[in-house]
Amino acid sequence: MTTQLSMTTRRELIQVFGERHSRSDRSAKRKILHDFVYLTVSHRQHAIRVLCREPRASRMKPGPRRGDDDEARAARTMLWEADDRICGNRAQGSRSNAD
Repeated sequence: MTTQLSMTTRRELIQVFGERHSRSDRSAKRKILHDFVYLTVSHRQHAIRVLCREPRASRMKPGPRRGDDDEARAARTMLWEADDRICGNRAQGSRSNAD
């Protein structure tokens, strides 16, 4: 089988096969592992690691965290406009000179 699986499909397969794998005896685990390797076209050792892993909570979205409140954003915008809207590189230089 050479078709690529989407990441969502892989996660679903890992969840389903992982649950079956965790509550099975040794001979059934061998069969489950074989089926998983066949479906996902992955290496056997990788499949063992994935199926034996504890399920993790979903991660936060990638990118910078938005920790600023409206007041901090308004203050930063006011400083930016006071400096004639300079770009980020020049703004860092002016901030270090002000300190």
